[in-house]
Amino acid sequence: MQLLRKFSLTILFVILLIHTGCAGPNFSSGKNAYSRGDYATALKNFKPLAEQGDVKAQVNLGSMYMLGLGVTKDYSRAAMWFNIAASKGNENAAVSTRLLVVQKLMTPSEIEEAQKLAGDGRA
Repeated sequence: MQLLRKFSLTILFVILLIHTGCAGPNFSSGKNAYSRGDYATALKNFKPLAEQGDVKAQVNLGSMYMLGLGVTKDYSRAAMWFNIAASKGNENAAVSTRLLVVQKLMTPSEIEEAQKLAGDGRA
């Protein structure tokens, strides 16, 4: 009986964690937050995922840096995330287009810095 009670409480706790978003970074939660304009929550979800190699999170994080949504506008960081996503085999036209757009806004030294950051894998 005691074991059943512990199991039930554990299941309830896991359900609450998932429902409240406390279970860790989640792309869907980040995307929903981004759509609502809640960029702080989107950043909390996208950044760890991007750092772990999630290409969709990398593209979204790059867009946030490019537009200054929830972060300080930083073209080098934006280009870095787009470069990392592209290097992972993402052939999405949006990645290429965003990378070209942000590079047009950058100086040659900023482009070089973004490529260096992407090559180092530093975020």
